[in-house]
Parts: sequence; C-alpha cells; structure tokens
Amino acid sequence: MNFYLRILLTFIFIPQLVLSQSIQVVDEQSEEAIEGVIVSGENGSNFILTDKEGSINISQLKGEILTFRHLAYYTTQISRQELSAQQTIRLKPSAITLDEIVLSANRWEQNKKYIPNQIVNLEAEQIAHGNPATTADILSQSGQVFVQKSQQGGGSPMLRGFAANSVLIVIDGVRMNNAIYRSGNLHNIISLDPNLLENAEVVLGPGSVIYGSDALGGVMDFHSITPALARENEKTNISGGANFRYGTAANEKTGHVHLNLGSQKFASLSSISFSDFDDLQMGKERSSDNSEWGKRMEYVTTANGEDIIVRNDNINIQRFSRYSQANFTQKFLFKPKNNLDFLYAFHFSKTGDVPRYDRLIEYRNEKPRYAVWEYSPQEWSMHQARATYRPSRQFADQIRANLAFQQIKEGRNDRTFQDENRRERLEKVDVWSLNIDAEKVWKRETHQLFYGLEFTNNQVASSAQSINIDNGTVSPAATRYPDGGSSYKSAAIYTSYKWLFNEKSTFTAGLRYNLVKLNATFSDTTFYQFPFSEAKLSNGSFNGSLGWVFRPKETWQININLASGFRAPNVDDAGKVFDSEPGTIVVPNPGLKPERAYSGEVGIAKIFGGILKAEFNAFYTYLSDAMVRRPFSFNGQDSLLYDGTLSQVQALVNTGKAYTAGASVLVKGELGTNLSSLASLNYTTGRDLAEDLPLRHIPPVFGKWDVTYKRKKLRLSADVQFAARKWLSDMSPSEQSKTHIYTATGTPSWYTLNFRTSYKPKEFLTLQAGMENILDKHYRPYSSGISAAGRNIYIGIRAKW
Repeated sequence: MNFYLRILLTFIFIPQLVLSQSIQVVDEQSEEAIEGVIVSGENGSNFILTDKEGSINISQLKGEILTFRHLAYYTTQISRQELSAQQTIRLKPSAITLDEIVLSANRWEQNKKYIPNQIVNLEAEQIAHGNPATTADILSQSGQVFVQKSQQGGGSPMLRGFAANSVLIVIDGVRMNNAIYRSGNLHNIISLDPNLLENAEVVLGPGSVIYGSDALGGVMDFHSITPALARENEKTNISGGANFRYGTAANEKTGHVHLNLGSQKFASLSSISFSDFDDLQMGKERSSDNSEWGKRMEYVTTANGEDIIVRNDNINIQRFSRYSQANFTQKFLFKPKNNLDFLYAFHFSKTGDVPRYDRLIEYRNEKPRYAVWEYSPQEWSMHQARATYRPSRQFADQIRANLAFQQIKEGRNDRTFQDENRRERLEKVDVWSLNIDAEKVWKRETHQLFYGLEFTNNQVASSAQSINIDNGTVSPAATRYPDGGSSYKSAAIYTSYKWLFNEKSTFTAGLRYNLVKLNATFSDTTFYQFPFSEAKLSNGSFNGSLGWVFRPKETWQININLASGFRAPNVDDAGKVFDSEPGTIVVPNPGLKPERAYSGEVGIAKIFGGILKAEFNAFYTYLSDAMVRRPFSFNGQDSLLYDGTLSQVQALVNTGKAYTAGASVLVKGELGTNLSSLASLNYTTGRDLAEDLPLRHIPPVFGKWDVTYKRKKLRLSADVQFAARKWLSDMSPSEQSKTHIYTATGTPSWYTLNFRTSYKPKEFLTLQAGMENILDKHYRPYSSGISAAGRNIYIGIRAKW
C-alpha cells in the first residue's frame, strides 16, 4: 500500500515541482547571466523575460516545449522533461540569425521574421559598449542612420531621405513629435537619456498605419528600463546600475545612477544623469584642398557692453559649442494580478544654454553676423500612466492603455553683432495623448490582429521680447509662432492583420484613418500685416500597408512591403515667421495641404553556412503634395525687411510631387569562435520632380565596418565609419545658400578609425576605454554646421548590482 501511495504522490507532486521550477539562463562561453531572454510556450502563446540574473520561473508558460530567444544568441528549444533535470540553460552566442524580437512594428512583441519592414535593432549591450554621449549618437554609431548636427548639443537623424518633422520619435510607446517640430534640423532627440535605454529600434519606411502623421521616413522607437519586481523566491529586489565617462575632445564628464526597489507586486525605479561638455575640439588633420575649412579663427565676446572680435588662440577649438544636460526619471510598477499591471513614469530633461554654432560662424559684410545665438534651456517632461491587461477573451488577448502628458519649453535668444538689442523668443507646448492598443491571436497562432485608437491634443503658446543690454529696457518683439495661440489635434483608428499562411509565407495588412485639425490665431499686427487673422486646417487621411514575407528555407527570407504615409501641416509649417539663412524670410502659408507618401520596398536576407548573414534592402517612395520651401508672395511683395536685411520671401508650399529612393546592404559574419564582423553601406537619392531640384535631407553614401573580438570578460572592437563626398550641385537650393558651412564644392568625403574595449574584472563591474577618430581627421558630416570631434580618448566605468 505504501508503495502505491508513493507512486501516486510522485505523479501528483513532481509535475507541480516542474511547473514551479526556477531556472537560470547563461552565456555558454562566459557563464554570465543573460538578461532579457524571451522564453515562450508552444506557438508563442505567452512569454516572459529573464531578469538581470538570468533567472525565470517557467510556471507561467504553457506547453511542453519552451523556446529561448535572444538577439545575440542562437534560438534554443527545450522540453519540460529536459528542464526538470537541470537548473541552468546555456545559450550559444551568435550574431547570425533571422530570429529577432521587435516591439515597434505593431506596438506588441513580434518575431522579425514575420515582419516585412526593414528594422534596425540596437540592444543594451551594444549601446553600452559604444559609450554614446547622446541618444543621437546611438543611432549614428549604428552605421545605418545618418545624423546631422548644427551644434554640439544636437543631432537630427535622416531616414530614407526624410528628417526632422517627417520622422517620428517614440519613447515607451508615446510619440514625442509635437506641433512645433520643424522641417529644419531638430535636436529634440537628445532629451532622451541614453544611459537608461534598454534598446532602440528604427523602423525604416512609412509607419503611418500604426503611428499616424510624421512617420514618412520611419519611426525611432526607444525603450527605457522598466521597474523589476522581486522574483517568486525572494522578498525584495534591490538592484541598480551606475556609470561614469570622461572624454577628451570636449572635456566631457557624464555620470549616471539608477536604483530599483521591488517587492512581489510593487517596484520603483529612480534614475538621474548629468553630462557636461566644454567647447568641442575638431580634428587637426586636413586635406591640402581644404586646409582652412572649418577653422575657428576668431569669435565674438562682449566686454563693458561692447562686442569685440577676439582671435582664437586655438583654431581647432570650436568656441561657444559647450553645453550641459540633466535627466531624471521616476517609475512605479504595480502588478496586483498576473494578467494586470499598472505603470507610472515621469521623465524630465533640461539642458543649459545651447549655443547654435552654425549661426555663430555666419558672416555679413565681412564681420560676424551674430554676437549671440543660442537655444535657451530646453525642458522636456512627460507623465505617463499605462495599464496592461491580458483578459484572454474573444475580443482581445492583450489590451494596453497609454495616457501621457508632455510639457515642452524651448527658446531662442539672438543678438546681431554690435546691436544693443537682444531678442528672446519662448515656446511652450502642452501635449496630451491617449493610445489604446489591443492584440488578438487565434487558430493556433496563425492569425493575429492588432487594433487601436489614438488621440492627441497640442496647445502652443509663443511669446517674445527685446531686451536692451545697455539699459535693460524691455520691449515687445515678433513671436515665432502665432501670438494668439495655436492648437493641433488628431484622432485616429487603426488596425493591422498578420496571417501565417504556412511555414514559408506570412501576409500582413494594415489600415488607418486619421483626422487632424489645426487652429492658429494671429492677433497682433504690429510687426507683420498678415492678410489673415487666423489659419484653420482640417485634414483627414486613409493610410494602408500590404506586406509579404517568404521564407523558402530556414536560411532565406524575402520581404515585400507596400505602404502609404502622410504628414499633416503642423503649427510650424503653417504659422511660422523666421529666417532660415541670410537673405531669406519664411512666412506662414495657411493654404498648406498634407503631404502623402507611397512607398514600396524589397528586402532579401540570406544566411550562408551558419556563419555569414547578408541583407539587402531597396526602396522607392513617391511624395504627393510634398511640402518644400519656395519663393512666395506676402501682401504682394516678394521681399521684406527682416532683422535689418532685405530678405527674399519664402514659404512652405505643396510642390505636387517628389521622390526618394535608395538601397542598403548589411553583412554580419562570424570570423571565428570569438571574432565577428559587421559592415553596412547605405545609398539614398531624391528629387523634387516639379522643380527638378534635389531634396534637402538626402545624405551621401555612408556606412560602417566593425570587427569585434569577444571572449569571456573581454570585448574589443575596431571600426571605420565613412561617408562619401556630396557636391554642392547635388544639394537643395536651401543647402547651397549655406556657404559658411561648406567648402566651395560641397562636403568632402571622410572616414574615421575607432577602437573600443570593455573588460569585466567582476560580474558587477565593467571597465571601458577607447579612442574615437584615431587619425584626428577634420570632417563635417553633410548639412552639419559644426565640425565633428577630433581624436577623442575616453574612459568609463559601469557598475551593475
């Protein structure tokens, strides 16, 4: 009897022990814990992530076969019977795989092999090893995104011939683009803290079906660290991280620390970062053809109320390019049930004054045009409340509501040389947004539906004043945006469908309807006699997408994707008065219509022998009613006196048609057990077909070649980043007029050699050092108003507990 009782108890309790089993996932070579491994049940029915110690409890997963996936490792499948006999799962490192989990395509986790879009995926380890100074530098270091800079405190990514307000920035599911994002180069991306990012994804091509207006060239989707709860077998989770970096090129000092406190149902994450940059030193080594280009021979300083031109004692120091920035983040996570969680997050970012270097090197009548041109401290804050519910009902398997409120303050202060009046302009934007997203899977995971609603409300207030620096007298000045205030609202409904037709084919389709309304009031006619007192725009748009992914073999993937996108005119487009470059003034055009993009792309990925992966992508995008800057008439005049200069009147107009096209190649290879390589090459072209002129945001051919050695505690990498020449004749008219940032023929080609190393003497400690631009080359990326850093030696230390 006792024998049979033991047998019965074994059958009752052993499955329970297996179901509640806690396991650890580690690197096969280094034996280090792997955080962020996606462990899913059969058919991907549900999944969980390993924590910072690589641990996971598999009791929440369904099915007998569990799948372990991570971007940097081979995918592994293990049965529960095998798991019952071991406590540790070892994954083999690999950069060669078609399996990658991405979040950005439909706001929910998906395998990249089912997605027809080209996606650049940047993981936390890759970001940390690159030691980026700003979030813009994260994208630049990838070798797949071209970044322009007008000042050191900046960074404007270009995606497939689009930039600024034609590409979308998303943080933790919330769109950052607001009503005053301009068509010129933007630096808002630096508001995000690069030290707190888990990963970043760049979806190339129109993303309007899921993300709405502005996503013409693509979507940059950033994900910051989420608070971590205590594991099942522990009472509390006390963890965190810190890092410090010093760089020589700008005497950079960056510090960061974050702390996580978690119980079984509640967790808190606190983070603070600070960066300080002195004037940036450019490279000393110049070509004989451009031996004087970029040198900072002199600069303007003010003494006893008088502007004085001072000779620079070091012509390679870019005087007045310094800036500083602080970031603070606080998050709370509450999980009352396994299928329900609530997240509150607060982000705050503030810079010091950011001198706009490209304006400070302008000359007029052989003298500096400006004594002062700076962005006043830029502030960005965001409150986010998010709820995720997994009801397992007929209408949805997962539902997520994301409510956010953002406040943006940005100003511009300028004073022309030897002028006693300093103009100060300030813009304040309040943005409310609400997204409700749902996902439903049925018929053994072969059908998947995503759908949602989105609402946004932007309120813009613009003010300006002129201050006499001699006596302090304050007088009114013309505002940058409509002085009576502006509103910009949108509402949308969207859906996306994925059908796993068979093991080799996946079809996707999406549809979105978006309604955008703009209302701007011009109440003050003191400075400009506008022929209108308000601008009202109302634009609706249907957008769609069709995609096919074909996998003839496990080592082959072919993507075909068709998509449309749109960008509705915002307050910056329809209501701004500003000088874009010397001798021109841009005025409002209340007759603007949305620009629409129709894009097709083909992608091919192939793995050769399990050690080499090659990807090729080609695209063509046709723009209808594209918004470009052209000569315009204001009250019957083609020129106006602006800031003391007779300036040609320009405005954004819908030219009718334009195109961008291009191709990219990415090759990853395993050169040995511990050696890997990555190379990328990107080509883009585009023209305004109505005027037969080049488009503005078309970078030259650019790319990167990287070789990495990784063994146990050591990681070494060497890379070359490069860009081809861009002739002045191949630039848009607005770029050609910026003679102060280019050579007589345009932008010369350039390349840099870079070396980085990371060493982990202890599990919790990483020591880093590197040298960027080893040859100390002088170069200035296309469209940039500031030369890039010269030789930069950096050291860093990272701790994780």
